[in-house]
Amino acid sequence: MALYRTGCSDKAIQQFKKAKEINPELWLCYTNLAEIYRQKKEFKKALVEIKEVLEKSPEEAEERGYAWNLWGNVLSDQGEYKKALEMYERSLEILPGYGSAYLNWA
Repeated sequence: MALYRTGCSDKAIQQFKKAKEINPELWLCYTNLAEIYRQKKEFKKALVEIKEVLEKSPEEAEERGYAWNLWGNVLSDQGEYKKALEMYERSLEILPGYGSAYLNWA
């Protein structure tokens, strides 16, 4: 995320994609990519990454909670607040102590 935080989002995307190639089960790469795409308002690309985590990661993976929260953020960014609430609830089912999901839900 250092590249992203220095304003080099395209380079960060390349590095996350490379990390995914090396280790396709590094679910945090998917959620980080989704967040970068969300920040760039590339919502379709963000959802591809989010859905991949939810479809492929193990049920017990905490990144699933992050993915539901991100999906809520994508919906919220598009003004779909009622649908976003459902996603935040799903996030908290997996990560009941996840403060960001409570913040976003509120």
